[in-house]
Order: sequence, then C-alpha cells, then structure tokens
Amino acid sequence: MAEVYRGFKETQVPNLTNEQIDELAQNYAVGYCSSILEKPRPIDIDDFMEFYLGLEVEVHFLSHNGMYLGVTVFEDTDFFPIYNLFKNQAEFISVKGGTVIIDELQDRGYEPRTRFTKAHECGHFIMHKDFFQGSSICLYSKCESAIIADDLKVIERQADRFAAGLLMPRDAVIDMSKRMWRYGYEDDEIVYCIQETFNVSRQAAEYRLKDLDLIG
Repeated sequence: MAEVYRGFKETQVPNLTNEQIDELAQNYAVGYCSSILEKPRPIDIDDFMEFYLGLEVEVHFLSHNGMYLGVTVFEDTDFFPIYNLFKNQAEFISVKGGTVIIDELQDRGYEPRTRFTKAHECGHFIMHKDFFQGSSICLYSKCESAIIADDLKVIERQADRFAAGLLMPRDAVIDMSKRMWRYGYEDDEIVYCIQETFNVSRQAAEYRLKDLDLIG
C-alpha cells in the first residue's frame, strides 16, 4: 500500500504539492487495481474503502439541509452529532474510529458526486491523520477549536485533489487524452470520454483535465 509523503508544516498540515498528491493517489489506485492504467475504468470506491483501506462506511443525515456531504471519524466517540429526521432534532450516536459517514441526501443523489465525496474522505483518512490527531471527527471538532481557516481550506483542497487522482489516475487520463488528440477529438469530446470512462461528473472530468493542462 502506498505511503503518504511525510513533511508537515507547524500546524501538521501535510506539505504536499499537487504533483505529489497525484502520485500518491495513483499509487493507491494501482495498489488496489493493478491494471487500471492499462485498462482505465471506474474504481469500485466502496470496495476500496472497506476492504483496501479497512474503513467502515455508514450513512446518516449529517444535518437538516445537506450542508455536510461526508465526515471522517478518526477516533472512537460516543458523541457524533447527526440529525434525526423523524424527531426533527440533532442527537448523538457512537461511532468507531476509522469510519466514514456519508450524508443520507448525498447517498441518495447523483452517483458520480457521491463517489467523489467518498474518495475525498479517503484522502482525509490517508493524508490528514496527523492534522486531526486528538480530534474524533474531521471538520466538526476542528471547526470548534482554534485552527485557522486557511489550514482547513488547504486540507480540503488536498482531499479534492486526492479524490480526482484516485478516481481519474493521472497517467491514464494523460494517455487517453493524447490518443484522442491524435484522432482529432475536440476538448468537449475528451471531457465526455473521461466522464464516462471513470464514472465521474462532467465538472470533475473537466477540472481534472484542466488541472493536468490537457485542455484549455
């Protein structure tokens, strides 16, 4: 299994470049599915989470309005806040460390978006354990403490980059794009191909291609 690059800022935010995150995510993708670069296809994100990373996955309402898409729980807690739809109130449940909780509304929604949220939470689990050490919950606990907002923005960007790199491995995307260029495909057609090949949203495919400087 791939290892995260070590090297932290004073705040324990991992000091990773986009290229390092792409490499890390691709290593995890290949470690899970060795032929994914030669035969690009959607990664089974649920199987990856549960059987490759050893994560538990649960689905609950995280809020009354869907403002939280997913949360990673790093340590056991008896005070994880969820929203009880039937009682119309918040309540606490017990959750084990190493659990990813997906919001019920998100889980019922657009599959490619849910896949991205799950991959995003995998990124937190892999890259941000040190940052959240001593906190049970990614986001909730830290938002209540004196962590500066800039650090939270950085780790969210890192998790987004990891998700994109896991679902759309860099080398596979580059190879597919170059082959399509040779056959005269337009940018929109390349975006559609990446979207369909990896079961991601059009927006995620377009961002990925732009981040890799493959389309304008």
